[in-house]
Amino acid sequence: MIALLLFSVLAAAAVWLAGRKDPALDPRLTTVVLALLGVFPVLLVVIPKLIVIPQPVAEAQAPSWKVWLAVVWISGFLVEVVRLLAAWRKVRGWAEGSTLLETVEGVEIRSLSGLRGPVAAGVREQIVFVPGDWLVWEEDLRKMALCHELEHHRRRDPLRRWIAGIAVAVNWFNPLVRWIVRRLLIQCEYSCDATVIRSGVESRRYAKALCDLAEDRPLKGPALAMAERGGLEARVRRVMEPQRGDSGLASGVLILLAVGAAALLALVGQETITGYTKTEIHQRRTADPFPGL
Repeated sequence: MIALLLFSVLAAAAVWLAGRKDPALDPRLTTVVLALLGVFPVLLVVIPKLIVIPQPVAEAQAPSWKVWLAVVWISGFLVEVVRLLAAWRKVRGWAEGSTLLETVEGVEIRSLSGLRGPVAAGVREQIVFVPGDWLVWEEDLRKMALCHELEHHRRRDPLRRWIAGIAVAVNWFNPLVRWIVRRLLIQCEYSCDATVIRSGVESRRYAKALCDLAEDRPLKGPALAMAERGGLEARVRRVMEPQRGDSGLASGVLILLAVGAAALLALVGQETITGYTKTEIHQRRTADPFPGL
């Protein structure tokens, strides 16, 4: 647990460091650290134990507080998993209750009443849900919205959101992980916004569309709306500013450091020294390995 918390601190620091000048830069780092946070308990099991001090023949029983801590963690984990599954089921319900309009680049465009703006969802079956009155929208607005949502699928952003959901389930108690997830989601939106602007859309026109289509409530689970209210102000400001370049080299170095830190902390976290008193542990650590020489 301590190793997991320490890695979350290092991961948040790496994400902040990569985006200190521009939070939109390179969501690959954010995705990698969330994936590592999601599989960290598996690393603790898979990586061989680091036995610094041999165990006594009869190991002491685990303290009761550890059992209760495990019960609390499992309860929170199951709650988050149920939420993820409920969100997935909701998207499946949308697919079953929607009407197929067309297929663009292998992505199904489906009309669904009750939506305010387009929503990208689905990893294996890629879908863009559009409002019921989609066909009466202005052509320019439809092109902007569709360009944005198709870019989500090109970038595999619904998969990134699933990874984020798993990381939150494993680390449901950790506010740093939720902060990293929020950073990832805004990075995804920044990237799709930039694609729309590069396609030739006038910045002011696009910013107005974002405000007009803003969703009143954030979507839950692996779905991404074009204009959620969370981070909308920052997105509008960014659309109106000149675009910055991507610092891929620095992010690549930080990704390697994050992977190395996760492996090292998982290895160190496997050291077990239960069954000894503090005096015995100190004596074993400081004992002369070659007495009499």
